[in-house]
Amino acid sequence: MSLARRSLAAFLACSLSSLVAASEREYTSSFVEVELKTLRPSNLDNDYVLFDLDNIAVFRETPQGDLSNVDFDNELSAKITVGQRFGHRSGWAVSYWDYDESADADRSVGFIAPLFPDGVLVPTLISPGQYCLLDPISGIVFSDCLNPVFTDAVAFHKIEADTLDLYYWRTAIEQERFQLRWMAGVRFASIDSRLEALYAGFDGGFAAVPQGTPIDGRASLKSDAEGLGPMAGIHGAVRLGGRWRLVGGTTIAMLVGSVDARYQADIDPDLDTFVPFDYDVAREEDRILTIIELSLGVEVEIGKRWRATLGYELARWEDSVDRLSFPDSLVTSFAETESISVGWDGLKAGASFEW
Repeated sequence: MSLARRSLAAFLACSLSSLVAASEREYTSSFVEVELKTLRPSNLDNDYVLFDLDNIAVFRETPQGDLSNVDFDNELSAKITVGQRFGHRSGWAVSYWDYDESADADRSVGFIAPLFPDGVLVPTLISPGQYCLLDPISGIVFSDCLNPVFTDAVAFHKIEADTLDLYYWRTAIEQERFQLRWMAGVRFASIDSRLEALYAGFDGGFAAVPQGTPIDGRASLKSDAEGLGPMAGIHGAVRLGGRWRLVGGTTIAMLVGSVDARYQADIDPDLDTFVPFDYDVAREEDRILTIIELSLGVEVEIGKRWRATLGYELARWEDSVDRLSFPDSLVTSFAETESISVGWDGLKAGASFEW
């Protein structure tokens, strides 16, 4: 009898599952959604030069002045989502977002007289300790030191980021004026950052090269991060009246990945007898990349198949970019690592079609 009961229970469960699946298939619909976002990256820590009005020698007290950064504007990016709805209760979707933008900046100073600039540009991507040849074992400074006075600087910063999501969503609360649903899935994300700067000036004297010798400097900071892991979120909607709704939600992803960082720099006086100072340091670190996204906006139904949205989005990628730098010391050549959390914010507008 126990076996018969278990068989009957299994038969009823399979039958019920089949009925539910058939019911959901009956109301299945497909959709495609396109979102255009005008996002601006923030918290980039991408200063490249400091303007010091008084300090015209490198080996003095810590320079003080105005920092110059590479500033990004709000740039257009796109997110595409395709999926299926099973009635009004659940569904699945695949979405892809891509961001690829760059910005540049420059700074220069004038001259009071030849070899007497009206201030000096102090590179923030090259430390004073890199103007001398060092013994890599003892850290002792050799006699070949430079005293560069930079008067021109140009910087370029490029950021590429993308996400690929696969997730399932289900309605948890369904009322006449309020709806709440959860979603869970998996995300792959990557972010690449490249910051480069060029410096031009001359040697201020009392160094290994004659005073006035042209000196060029270059620095490059590269960081590549990617990860794969789970994501989850909660999204809600409040009906405002008619076909209008207030919509918003939050999504959190925790990705298992790594960050590769590389620092390259060279300081090159315009002398055939002088060997340029070259630096090339690379590091890789495994890391959990956390991505947090918030959104709020309004949605309107247009007929039975179209929907349009307009809103604001805020995102933060924790510790997603590494910046290698040399400490401001004349007796060390060891690089330090600083992790940066990149953010995005801006307006977005979207449209979806269901069939």
